[in-house]
Amino acid sequence: AEKAENILNDMVRNLMEQADGDAILPNTASFNNAMNAWVKTIDDKCGSRAEAIFRKMVELYEGGYKQAKPDISTYNILISAWANSMKGDSFADAERIFQELEHSIDAGLDVEPDNYTFSSLLMALANSGDRDITDAADKLVSRIEALSEKGPYDVKFDTVMYNTLLNVWLRSNQPIASDRATEIVERMEKEYEA
Repeated sequence: AEKAENILNDMVRNLMEQADGDAILPNTASFNNAMNAWVKTIDDKCGSRAEAIFRKMVELYEGGYKQAKPDISTYNILISAWANSMKGDSFADAERIFQELEHSIDAGLDVEPDNYTFSSLLMALANSGDRDITDAADKLVSRIEALSEKGPYDVKFDTVMYNTLLNVWLRSNQPIASDRATEIVERMEKEYEA
């Protein structure tokens, strides 16, 4: 991951030094790949390292370098990085990035959350280390259901989201966890029979 980040830093340096036409300059994919390298590490700093790359990307984009425009993959990768970090408050960080995504949409950035976005938020919740996560899970599920029914995003529960939600409930310390897990499986079966 550090190697990928160093390569990206070299590209950014080329950009800042206004290197000649042969220089490789960063673009959205370059930033996404460097952030994704941190997602794949087992490191409690993967969220903060990916976010530092994201902040550099946003700074360049807002400074007029349009080839570094964040896309939905950018936000999904960053939310996944926070989901995979071993910090106890990883869900709060993932949710903060989701809120930034929503503000970006309001500001005219052409990105929209998708199923992967919400699966990553659920995973951040499951990995948060908090055993009393069921209230947050219920709120997130209600939000996904509302978006699925009314929009404005094209989001619908899929197998990955259901399995991640099962993971959330099974990691909780709630006495009703097994009942809720059974309800989720029944709901999934009913939906896929239709």
